[in-house]
Formats: sequence, C-alpha cells, structure tokens
Amino acid sequence: MAHRYRAWVEGLNADWNISRQRYFGVPFPVWYPVDESGEVTFDTPLFAGEDQLPVDPSTMRPLGTPKRNAGLPGGFAGDPT
Repeated sequence: MAHRYRAWVEGLNADWNISRQRYFGVPFPVWYPVDESGEVTFDTPLFAGEDQLPVDPSTMRPLGTPKRNAGLPGGFAGDPT
C-alpha cells in the first residue's frame, strides 16, 4: 500500500487543493462587493478575520454587513468557486 500511496501523491497536480476545494467542502472565506448595477466586483475582496474562521461564505456574511444585502446590488456575494 505504501507504493500505491506514494504513486498517488506524486501524481497530484500543484493546484489540486484549490481546484478541489468545493468537492471536499472547504470553501475560501472570501466575499466580493456587488456594485449598484448588480455586478460582482472581484477586484476588491472582503476577507474573513481569523476570529471568524471557519466560515462558509455561501451561508455566512462578512462582519458588519446586514444579511439582507447578500447577493443584492450594494451588498456582497460569497466566493463562487
């Protein structure tokens, strides 16, 4: 089994953890502002603080933001990946 494990580990791609994050249930703790026209602004992310971790951005919200703004213009959206 050690040989199989070693072959499996050596065969992993460098981006394995990032590309498989949703499959294994570990979302990035990041939100993005939604501008007034309803477009998500990916250039200015909102990060979760260490005291908030672990966090699921699809169900939780950044500190200091009202829940009603989730996904709406002028609000925020969780990381889509």
